[in-house]
Order: sequence, then structure tokens, then C-alpha cells
Amino acid sequence: MVVDGESILQTLALNEQKAAELYRIFADKSEGEVKDLFLELLTDEQRHEKIYRALLDKHRKIHTTIPEEEAQYIELMLRNNLFKKDRLTSDEADELLKKMTPLEIAEKIEVDGILYGSELQRLFPDFAADEISMILGEERKHLRKVFTIKTRGYK
Repeated sequence: MVVDGESILQTLALNEQKAAELYRIFADKSEGEVKDLFLELLTDEQRHEKIYRALLDKHRKIHTTIPEEEAQYIELMLRNNLFKKDRLTSDEADELLKKMTPLEIAEKIEVDGILYGSELQRLFPDFAADEISMILGEERKHLRKVFTIKTRGYK
């Protein structure tokens, strides 16, 4: 079955954009090291979005053939993405905050970024290897910082 790498890249770019929007909201409502964390994440996610969008502009028709079961996994992963629309609405942000704390949302966003980027890298190992590896390293750093603050009892 054919898997479209462009749809993974589009999802990654959308997630980075919406993560940055959420991190801005969270930073505005936070203080101290939590605010600093969200501002750092915001800046990095904006840069990641630009990289993913540049890759989309440069590379079209990125496809590979994989077994049907794997392709179904990729399709379901993308369909169950945290973010569904192009722009983050305040209602969407409020709904997320009813279910999870800002740090829990950040954890989910960063885990998804690692998961989606790792799948892109696995399926297309020769595609933008340096850029994807750099972003994955930064997403892991983000997750480590979120975990560190969470273990100190912040919500």
C-alpha cells in the first residue's frame, strides 16, 4: 500500500503551528520557569513549522510502499491527531484545558512530534535526514524539560 509522506509533513507542520499558538496562550497565563519553558517551546515550534513548510514547498510527491497493516497504522495515527483544523480556536484551547493541564498538553504535543517525525524518518530515511534529526533532537529536549518541571509538582 502506498503511503504519502506529504500528509505526514503537513500534519507535522500543522502541529508545530498549533503548538506554538497554544504555547503562547500558556506562556501568557504562566510565571517563572513554566513561562520561560513555554516561551522557549513557542520559539522552537515556530522554527520547526518553517522547516517543515519549506520541505513541503521543495518536495512534493513523497511516497513509499509498505504493507497494508503498517499503512493503516499511519493513516489512523494521522486521523487521530490532537489538532484537526488549520487555526486554533479559543474554544478548542478551552476544551483541551478542560481535559489536561498545560504541561500535560505540552507532553502530548512533544510526544506526538517525536512519534510523527520518527515515522517520517523510518519510512523515508533519505528524506531531509539532517533537518528531521535536528528537530527530533529538539523535541526530545522539550519533552525532557516538560518532564523535569512536572516532576517538581507543577501542573
